[in-house]
Amino acid sequence: MTCNYGSYKSGSTVARKPLPLTILIIGGNRGIGLAFVRQYVALGFNVYTTYRKCSESEALESCAVADLSTVPKKLFALEAKNPNNLKVMTLDLADEDSINQAAEDFDGKQLDVLINCGAVCELNRPALETTADELMSRFRINCVGPFLTTRAFLPHLKRSRNLTGGDRSPLVVNMTSEMASLTENRPGNRPGTCLSYRASKAALNMTTVTLARELEDEGVACVALSPGRCVTKMAKWRGLMDPAESVEVMVDVIDSLRFDDSAKFLNFDGRPIAW
Repeated sequence: MTCNYGSYKSGSTVARKPLPLTILIIGGNRGIGLAFVRQYVALGFNVYTTYRKCSESEALESCAVADLSTVPKKLFALEAKNPNNLKVMTLDLADEDSINQAAEDFDGKQLDVLINCGAVCELNRPALETTADELMSRFRINCVGPFLTTRAFLPHLKRSRNLTGGDRSPLVVNMTSEMASLTENRPGNRPGTCLSYRASKAALNMTTVTLARELEDEGVACVALSPGRCVTKMAKWRGLMDPAESVEVMVDVIDSLRFDDSAKFLNFDGRPIAW
């Protein structure tokens, strides 16, 4: 079953008119999420995105929360410039009521692609220095949150399948990391760093595969996609490429996915990553 989510290839010489698909990007206020918002808005998709309201003290203390004085303003400015195809909503991945309310506010719309981008990461340090609270909070945001958003928005994803007559399957994209790979966590590859991030993203990978199996009969595809090593605030501005570079490639990968790709763990360029 072919699963083409848009007819525009962002890297193509000749632009093809995009289908009027609806994309929801969880965590679109910074980094990879914001790059996805910009790219899909520019391509003409119907884009919804979320951000978490937080206090200024939280923004200053947490590597996971963007500076309130910059990024949300960028997101709101983008919405103001694109009122017809961008809608910004609030959603807190640590609050199930907030997630369910956002899904309710979606108001019966169809959803073609759900991209779960929200994540948190701790500082690099020995694994044995990781605290229980840190582990629990990372699992809550990096694994439980995406699971809850997928479940909450599933009726909207099913609506997409019903309205398209089955020729295109709705898609859940969970943004994961190559650091979640058990195979790549080998001697010489700094296996002791970022324990809670690695473990929670590995749990997200298992969640992705399990949901893919359970939703197979519903025609909903689920994939785990790593953006690669990008220069973002969460990565302490260290990386090999700008988020926009990664996202431009990932948009084409998402466009090319087939239903048979469900339950796969892929790099940003579409290459499989070993579990």
